[in-house]
Amino acid sequence: MDFNLAGVVILYNPDVKVLKNVQTYIDEIDILYVIDNSDVLNNNVVEALKKMDKIRYIQFNENKGIAYPLNFILSNVRDYEFLLTMDQDSCFKPNMMKKYKEHILIWAEKDPSIAVFAADNTGLIHSKLYQFEESVMTSGNVIKTSIAKSVGGFREELFIDEVDSEFCYRLRRFDYKILIFYDVKMEHHLGNIKRHDICGEHFNTTNHNSTRRYYMTRNMLYIMGEYPEARIKYLKNFVKMIIKICLAENCKLEKIKYIVKGIHDYQHGNFGKYDSKKS
Repeated sequence: MDFNLAGVVILYNPDVKVLKNVQTYIDEIDILYVIDNSDVLNNNVVEALKKMDKIRYIQFNENKGIAYPLNFILSNVRDYEFLLTMDQDSCFKPNMMKKYKEHILIWAEKDPSIAVFAADNTGLIHSKLYQFEESVMTSGNVIKTSIAKSVGGFREELFIDEVDSEFCYRLRRFDYKILIFYDVKMEHHLGNIKRHDICGEHFNTTNHNSTRRYYMTRNMLYIMGEYPEARIKYLKNFVKMIIKICLAENCKLEKIKYIVKGIHDYQHGNFGKYDSKKS
């Protein structure tokens, strides 16, 4: 027994690596929608994608973030029960996508309340094969399209950052579940990771640019305001982000400035895409 599975990958100024990433999962899905948010098109990548079977390439001609493309695809996959959501920098380990589908088929029949299935991108060895989670990132998820639509899709006002977490917290309010499979391995690159050793303490920084820090701040505050159960966790993450920037990242003052802008816009209800002309 099989199930129908569509996929979507969202691009933003990609390089040729995205072509290899797509190859790690395209054989196991029925159709792949490629949404291009790029400011400047990479014609070599675009032409190569258009030549691949199963791909439907859609060009937006501007950066519309994460939530809008996901909702756009949800409204166009009426015949597909499940949707694989991928970032351009994500890929599956060999044979993992086939295993993923086998797991989903079993669990979807066993528990219809599971709305999101997730793969493991930690690179760690886990004692459990699976676990129900509070929230997971969007890339590598397989979501049940009917449930995603029933709860209102993704929050477009967030644009990027925390779109995935907000979606998961909202699903759980409707008593839906998120299940991660630790034996389904994928790779996902998060920012420009650097390791630091200061006074005997070891930690990593992601080195996101100032605009991303704006979105992170504004949307973390949104999550804390909407979902009280997440406040302590997010407050800790917010404080850690500021400390790491001050200790080890470049452009400290610029990033702190954008963090302040994020706080201001949250307080004044300004959401959507950041407009530098209004700052």
